[in-house]
Parts: sequence; C-alpha cells; structure tokens
Amino acid sequence: NVAYPELVLTLMPAGMKGIMIAVMLAALMSDLTSIFNSASTLFTIDVWPLYRKDAGTRELLLVGRGFVLVMTVVSILWIPLIQVLQGAQLFIYIQAVSSYLAPPIAAVYLLAVICTWINEKGAFFGLCAGTTLGIIRMILDFSYSAPRCGMD
Repeated sequence: NVAYPELVLTLMPAGMKGIMIAVMLAALMSDLTSIFNSASTLFTIDVWPLYRKDAGTRELLLVGRGFVLVMTVVSILWIPLIQVLQGAQLFIYIQAVSSYLAPPIAAVYLLAVICTWINEKGAFFGLCAGTTLGIIRMILDFSYSAPRCGMD
C-alpha cells in the first residue's frame, strides 16, 4: 500500500509530485461523480415515480440532487467501517465487495448469451437470489474474518 506513494514522494521532482496528486484527485472525482450520477438517475427515474407519479422536471431535479447529497453523507460515514474491516485498505475492500456482488450479474449475462430460453422473470429472480446470497456471504466474511499472517 505504500509503494506507489513512496515512489512518488522520493523519486519525482517537486513539480511532478503536484501533477501526480492532481491526476489522482481528478480520477477519484471522476469515479465518484459517475457512480453518484448513475445512482441518482436510477433512483429519480425508476424509484421516485412509484411515490409521485405526477412529478415534474424541477421536482425530479431536486430529488436527484438530494439523493446525491444523501449518498455523499452515507459514503463519508462509511469510511470508519472500511478502516476497521480492512485495515484502511480501500482497494482490498472494493475488490472484496465486488467479489460478493458481481457473480450473479455475470451469471445472468452469461446465461442470456448462451441460453435462448432464459426469460426476464428468471433473470430477475436469479439476480435477487444471487445478490441475497452474496450479501449474506459478505456479512459472514466480514463478521468472521480469517486471521492475518503471523497471527493465530
């Protein structure tokens, strides 16, 4: 976890250090904005009309912005949990969560390409069952983690 920052801090000239920090922050902001915008769009277009069928454009815009604000607060509050669960190793945490939630999605795509008899209802319930099992497995894995190297 310290190899890249150590490389940047010790080998790069002063001006390049600033450029590297700017590049890393720009990449982080790009990732976060794409995730927040996608989630906000899904909520605003798919979920909110279930509660307010006659919502206007202005209301949808305000709901979308509010949802991004809520997601930002939840993300900030989630940081201490990541530090406790994975020893502040964000990349390992992201990979662990993805390994629990991605297999059902990959299975549905694979079956949709291979099998012509897979229908929408089967795909939906397959996603629901796979995601539920993945979340249960994630909770159990985070609750009962394996000991680290050199520890009993």
